[in-house]
Amino acid sequence: MKMTLRYMIICPIFMFTSSFYASSQVVNPAKDLPLEVSKTKGSLEVLVLYLTGDGGWNDFNQQMTQQFEKKGYGMVALNTRKYFWDEKSPQVFANDMEHLCNYYMKAWGKSSLIIVGYSFGADVGIFLPRFLSANLQQKISRMVLISPSASTDFEIKLSDMVGENENLSRKYKLEPEIAKNKLPLICIFGDSEELRLKNSLKSNKNLTTHILPGDHRYNNNFDLLLKTIVQ
Repeated sequence: MKMTLRYMIICPIFMFTSSFYASSQVVNPAKDLPLEVSKTKGSLEVLVLYLTGDGGWNDFNQQMTQQFEKKGYGMVALNTRKYFWDEKSPQVFANDMEHLCNYYMKAWGKSSLIIVGYSFGADVGIFLPRFLSANLQQKISRMVLISPSASTDFEIKLSDMVGENENLSRKYKLEPEIAKNKLPLICIFGDSEELRLKNSLKSNKNLTTHILPGDHRYNNNFDLLLKTIVQ
């Protein structure tokens, strides 16, 4: 009877302690999100969050992120084709990215963050800061939008992937969001791209626009793209 009583007392305590330590562990977001993570944490005190286009982890995005790695940046890339295959709300997207950035900034000892979005990644990326915590917002040193469209739906649509013309009728409009932006923002377009924002964006103290040679792939001049981003 004494042994049974002792077991009844100790067992719940053990179970409580075990569950406490399990819940206090930080879960690696790479297990739950479609990510590509740089092989090293990089030598610079900056984390780059890269949001791919709707082509996913294709050759362009791979080479783009490799350029960041060569320059000493620790980089985490979200495959937006997989992540947004099912629609996400801006807040759910921001919650996932906040968890992701906080995890790697702590693990790699990074003090600041650069957010880079390409094409569809740029479309959704501009909405991130507004839904992030004030603490993480303060750590963003700049936002970079490469070939952003005028609107987005936070969902990958096959019609957009195969269509040649820009869709202007999606729910979330980028131009008003860019106008409200309070962070240093760089927008990049190819000189042969036909994108509405390339000609309609109004300059402000936070916005710098660059027109580079080439189309949506910028003649694969990744060195020039990186120089424009980190200048």
